[in-house]
Amino acid sequence: MSASGRKKVLTEKHKERVSAALKGKYLGRDNWNSKAVMQFTIGGELVREWYGVAAICRETGYSLSSIYACLEGRSKYSHGYLWKYKK
Repeated sequence: MSASGRKKVLTEKHKERVSAALKGKYLGRDNWNSKAVMQFTIGGELVREWYGVAAICRETGYSLSSIYACLEGRSKYSHGYLWKYKK
């Protein structure tokens, strides 16, 4: 907010320039906040290693909250798999 208490109004040109500058950044392994996640079968076999939960949801359509529930120990499995953070 500006000093007058009103929201700063951004032009469409400015929004496009910022969007173009950030496009493709901070996704997957480039995101400093992402934690690697490992996907296991119920039998314990490693299926795939992912760069983060958002990448899993984008590619598979799985529910973000159910994967987090498994990662945080609130549920045992999610979408038929066991999920663990990579150490």
